Amino acid sequence: ALVVFGISGLIGNYIFGYLQDYYGRKPSFYIYLSIEIVSCALSAFTWSFPSWIVLRFIVGLTVPAILASPYVLAIEMVGPEHRVFCTIVSNIAYSIGLTLLAGIVYIFRDWRVLSLAVSLPLTLLFLCFCSLPESPRWLIATHKFKRAAKVMKTIAR
Repeated sequence: ALVVFGISGLIGNYIFGYLQDYYGRKPSFYIYLSIEIVSCALSAFTWSFPSWIVLRFIVGLTVPAILASPYVLAIEMVGPEHRVFCTIVSNIAYSIGLTLLAGIVYIFRDWRVLSLAVSLPLTLLFLCFCSLPESPRWLIATHKFKRAAKVMKTIAR
């Protein structure tokens, strides 16, 4: 199952990289966040190993993109002098998340409940949808200069 998960991550990086370039950083992030939440939650209700593997494959497609998208968006939003700081904060957040995951696994011993415990809280990220701006770099690259200027003015404050 872990091999399938890893292989699907490689495929997902390829697919979701194009999605980000075509639809933008923000919409793409929420598309694959939705896919991850639904697939991970559904895996708690499967009763056969093949269906569980298929759902884990789908979750695996999204995991690298879920990790990389906020990082890429943050790097594109700050100046070069703050990129190292963003990278450090991103890595610290990832490490804290992995540490907390060990505690969550300790609390939720049943794999079905664990699947729900790690997927359903991700729905809270949808609360950020309205306040999270699109990448000004992507907006400029796609010739959406007015929207890019608006985002840049917000960042400049």
